[in-house]
Amino acid sequence: MVAALMNDKPTAVRTALLHVEQGRARVQKQAEVIERLHVHGHPTEEAEKILEWMMTTQKEFESHYRLLLEEGQQKLQESGWKDPKAGLRE
Repeated sequence: MVAALMNDKPTAVRTALLHVEQGRARVQKQAEVIERLHVHGHPTEEAEKILEWMMTTQKEFESHYRLLLEEGQQKLQESGWKDPKAGLRE
């Protein structure tokens, strides 16, 4: 039953996580570009605007990922599924 509930979620969750991870790397790379531009005396305004847009998009990626995880957890709870390892953690 759990597998049926999560049939399409693993792919969606993995894709969302990939977007989060790739987005973080791209934001970091853009920040490094801005730093290099600054060090060499070049204007950074446009690069900073791009970084701001990238950071907004990154927040959306992360929000979507969290939403998918929460939806998956909720469906598991609604199905009555219990984590067999839950008692071992206490």
